[in-house]
Amino acid sequence: MAEIRNLTGGRGVDVALEVIGLKETMEQAVQSLAILGRAALAGIADRPIQIVSYSELLGREAEVIGSSDHLLHEIPLLLELARRGSL
Repeated sequence: MAEIRNLTGGRGVDVALEVIGLKETMEQAVQSLAILGRAALAGIADRPIQIVSYSELLGREAEVIGSSDHLLHEIPLLLELARRGSL
């Protein structure tokens, strides 16, 4: 998390995509968000995640989105479309 904050000047990321399905990486995706950021969680986890409601979500006006209808080979295209602002 410190490296993401360092690389973004303390701001965080606009979009975090989690595809591994680990509790830890899902939580990190949310923790890495900037103000008005969006975390898309596509990995399938067998453990619940914990989010600190104010500092990690409400105070940042962030969003957590669940996504389960994409295949692994589609991710590069989806990332490119997001980079272009086409999503």
